[in-house]
Amino acid sequence: MADPTGGFQQPCPWQNANIPAVLTVRGNIGDADLPHRLNAISTWLQQMAQKGEQEVKVSRVQPWNSVRVTFNIPRSAAQRLQQLAETRNQQLRDLGILAVQVEGQCLIMVFM
Repeated sequence: MADPTGGFQQPCPWQNANIPAVLTVRGNIGDADLPHRLNAISTWLQQMAQKGEQEVKVSRVQPWNSVRVTFNIPRSAAQRLQQLAETRNQQLRDLGILAVQVEGQCLIMVFM
């Protein structure tokens, strides 16, 4: 890729790296259907990613007031997730997502 000075730029290796997104999900850590619901959220997040980006992965599940789940997701999916959270999109509520925090930024409450 050429830069304005006529040299060549190397693509940054971290541009396609996954970033953390912490979702607070309705329910309890011991709910029998929690794995199914987390799989549905993971699939939904992967659909928001651009083709060729890394796979969405759950990296941590913690008991919280509900359940706090850390996903490692592609940057494009993180940007879209942040936009949806900022507008309190119904799709997030339908998935049982109560709050979103992308890459250590401010926590966005979806349910108010």
